[in-house]
Amino acid sequence: MRKIIFIILFVSIFLFGTFLRFYQLGKIPNSLDWDEVSWGYNAYTILQTGKDEYGISYPLSFKAFGDFKQPVYVYSEVLPIKLFGLNAFSVRFPSAFFGSLSILFVFLLIYELFQKKKYAIQLAVLSMLFFAISPWSIQFSRVAFESTLGLFFVLVGVWLFLLGLRKKKVWIFILSAAFLAISAYTYHSEKLFTPLFVAGLLIYGKNVFFKKKSLLIIFSIVFLFLNTFWLIDSRTTARGKSVLFTSQQTQLLKHSLTEQIQDQQNNDKVFAIAHNRRLIYANTFIENYLSHFNLNWLFIQGDLARHHAPDFGLLYIISLPFILMGIYFLFNNERMIAIFLGYWLFLAPISGALVTGAPNAERALIMLPIWQILEACAFIQLAKIISKKNVRVVIFLVIGILYFGNVLLYIDQYFLHTNTDYDRYWQYGYEQAVLYGRDTHKKVVFANDIEQGYIFYLFYNAIDPMQYITSGGSNRLSKSCFSIEKAYFGKCNVEKGDY
Repeated sequence: MRKIIFIILFVSIFLFGTFLRFYQLGKIPNSLDWDEVSWGYNAYTILQTGKDEYGISYPLSFKAFGDFKQPVYVYSEVLPIKLFGLNAFSVRFPSAFFGSLSILFVFLLIYELFQKKKYAIQLAVLSMLFFAISPWSIQFSRVAFESTLGLFFVLVGVWLFLLGLRKKKVWIFILSAAFLAISAYTYHSEKLFTPLFVAGLLIYGKNVFFKKKSLLIIFSIVFLFLNTFWLIDSRTTARGKSVLFTSQQTQLLKHSLTEQIQDQQNNDKVFAIAHNRRLIYANTFIENYLSHFNLNWLFIQGDLARHHAPDFGLLYIISLPFILMGIYFLFNNERMIAIFLGYWLFLAPISGALVTGAPNAERALIMLPIWQILEACAFIQLAKIISKKNVRVVIFLVIGILYFGNVLLYIDQYFLHTNTDYDRYWQYGYEQAVLYGRDTHKKVVFANDIEQGYIFYLFYNAIDPMQYITSGGSNRLSKSCFSIEKAYFGKCNVEKGDY
C-alpha cells in the first residue's frame, strides 16, 4: 500500500469513527441513566472536595448505590467536568474519547500481531475500519459504560506486550503490565478475563522469555503488584459477587430441590446425581457461555435496549459470512495467530457466563475486536483467491455497497430512532422532574418509583459537594425518609408530616 493512500485511509477512518462517537454525544441518548448520573456527580465531588458522595477521600471503589463502582471511569470524568461543566457531554466524554482511541490501538495491535506478513498493513487498516463502524463499539462508546475503558486498556496492554516481544525492552513490558492491570479497575469482567489472558500471553512469548527471563520476572511483578489493591479490598468485587448466578440459589435450584426430594423418596440414586446442584451450576454456566455465540443475539436482537439501536443487533448482518470466512482463513494460513485470537474469544464470555442475565453485551464487550479482525481476514482471503482484477473490483464494489447499506441503516436507527423508540429505557423524564422540583417554591416529595431520584437531584442541581458532604452526604440514604434541601426521598409519610 502506497504511503499517501495509507495516510489518507488511516486518518479518514479514525476521524469518521470519532465523529460517530462524538456527534450529538450529550443529546443521543436524550437522557442519562442513574449509573451515568452517579459517576458524574461522584467525579464532581472528587473535583471539588477530593471525596465521594459519602465523604470518603479518593476511594478505590465508589459505594454509590451499594454496588461499589470501579474507580477509573469516575476519575477519568474529573477533567471533562472541569472543562465542560457538570452535564451529559462531560459524563460521556471518557467513553467516547477512549472508544475513539481504541480504533487506533486496534490498528497497532493487528499490525504488530501480523507484522511479519506482507498483508499486515492492509489487514490492520481493514480491522480498524470494521471496528470504527461497529454498532457494538459505537453504542458503548456513546454512553458512560465502564466496559469501553476496560476494552481500551486491554487493547493497549496487549499491543505493548506484543511490541515488547519484538523490541525486548523492559520499559515496554512495564507499561504493558500496568495497562493490563489497570483494566481490572475499570470493569468487573476484566478482573477475570485479564489474568487468564495474561497467562496465555506468557505462553505465547515463551521463546523470548526463555532467552531473557528478566523480562518475564519484571512483567509478572508489576502486573501482580498492581492487581493487589483490588484483591485485598472486598468492596471492589461486591457488585460482581452479587450478580453471580450462584447467589440466586432459591430461584435457580427450586425445581432441582423438588426433584431431589422425589429422588430420595423413590431411592433413585441415578437421578439424584443428575439433579445435584453442582451439575445444575455447570449446566447453567455452559448455557450462559454458549448464549454469547447465539446468532440471533449477535446479529438481530441483542439484549437490553440500552445495549443496541432499535431493531438492530450488535453486529451487522452482512458481517456474518465474512466472520466465518475469516475463521477458515486464519486456521488454514496462520495457525499460531488463530490460536492466539481464538484464546481471546474463548475467554471473553466467561465473566458473563458466571452471572445472571446472560448474554449481556456490556459484560462481553471484550469479545469485540475479534469479530472485526475475522472480517478483515476474510477480505485478505478474497483478494488472494480472486485472481482476475476486474472480477475482484466488481465483487468488492458489491460488498462495499452492501456494507454501506448496513452502516446507513444503523446510523438511521441509532441517531434518528433512539430518542423516540427507546427513551423510556434511558429514564427520560427524571431530569425534567428534578428541574420542575427545583423551580417550584414548595417542598417536593419524590415518589419511590423514581428510583435513585436523589442522585438526579444532586446532579442536575449541581448541589455543592462540600455542603452536601458536610451535612451527612449519602450516608443519609440509610434513613427511610431523607431530604436534600427542599426535596424529600424515600418512604416519606406525607400525612404524618415527614416533610
